[in-house]
Amino acid sequence: GGPAWLAARLGEAFCAESFAVSAACASGTVALGVAARRVASGAKRRVLVLGGDRLGDFVREGFAALRALASDGCRPFDADRTGLTLGETAAAVVLEEDGADHLQGWGAGMDANHLTGPDRNGAGLAAACRQALARGGVVTPALVIAHGTGTRYNDDAESLAYAAVCPTAPVTASKGLLGHSLGACGLADAVLAVHIRRRGVVPGIHALSRRGCPGDIPLLGAGDHRVADGPVLVANAGFGGLNGAILIGAQAPRPLDRVAVAVSARAELDAAGWRCAERRGAWTEPAAGASLPRLGAREVLGAIDASWGRMDLACRALVSLGRLLAPLPADCAIMLLSEHGCAATDRAFEQARRSGAVDPQRFAYTLPSTAVGEASIRLALHGAGMALLGANDGQGRAVADELLAEGASAVLLARIEADRPPHLAWAELRIRA
Repeated sequence: GGPAWLAARLGEAFCAESFAVSAACASGTVALGVAARRVASGAKRRVLVLGGDRLGDFVREGFAALRALASDGCRPFDADRTGLTLGETAAAVVLEEDGADHLQGWGAGMDANHLTGPDRNGAGLAAACRQALARGGVVTPALVIAHGTGTRYNDDAESLAYAAVCPTAPVTASKGLLGHSLGACGLADAVLAVHIRRRGVVPGIHALSRRGCPGDIPLLGAGDHRVADGPVLVANAGFGGLNGAILIGAQAPRPLDRVAVAVSARAELDAAGWRCAERRGAWTEPAAGASLPRLGAREVLGAIDASWGRMDLACRALVSLGRLLAPLPADCAIMLLSEHGCAATDRAFEQARRSGAVDPQRFAYTLPSTAVGEASIRLALHGAGMALLGANDGQGRAVADELLAEGASAVLLARIEADRPPHLAWAELRIRA
């Protein structure tokens, strides 16, 4: 069951609204940021954030096809690391106005670089970390709990991000012990951060024997360590170049200011296949009699794109909507609303997997947030990026407007239902009035 199923069992009095946050392997930290904004804006007094990931052949064979699995166990930041090890975790965090530990700061940013590989300099992750630290009023955290997957390029990019943002903060990572639990890993590390602050003991990086990353950062080796008392930064990076970071400390976060919001433009893909856009109340449509493909690369991008054909319908629709509303500011956030997400792609991948034909290119599209990553790459957008599953339009607009209140210059808010006909796709550009 999804968030609505869970909310029904918890009871309406406890769980008045519910939705799932998808940002690939950054889902945990991005979801905590969404929850924190809900509390900081005054919209909610208390928010429960749940996360869990289970292992299965679907995921295992997908990562194997990408050649991302370790041959000798996960060894984050080690010179001889060979990849990631999958794991299972489940975690729950309650955010409320009062407490001993606080989600002091949070941030998110997109690489706009590559679907399955990070920006080589860790630019999107660095931006998310800077936002979290600035929001929390901190220059250098007492500790960084890194994403640390043990893959070659991810660990390199991370080390450069921390070297640029907080070069003296000690760094640890949990995936050598817990494995990579994908969307749940950030929430699990948030719980770990709370325990570290309360116990004063930090578990080091398991199996780190020879450091092998370009960023000169103080990595904590295997065993227990003690670090200075202070806030802990947790950072995650995911497919599509989606990044999230949170800061857990003793200080309560600043409340969000209220801002007036306007819709500067709206676009939709209607049932007849025409692409329409509205700016300041005036609709524009293609010339009468046009018979161009609905979402072809030439029509959307203005040129043939060899990678366009691998994208699923949700990706093509979101990129098309973004192009219709262009130009967009570089720090524009992207928020995708959907009921069924990437279900059509999931079914296609599973059918191929069961027939013995695992497609590594299709595997990257079995995440609801992949469309967000593709849009960020093709529209060159570096703001926060996420998909909300099960959220209604009003909830989506509320979360988008809290991003604006926090400082984003614009949010591309879209709803795309591309699982089965009749398809639905619209987007609006929300800005501070």
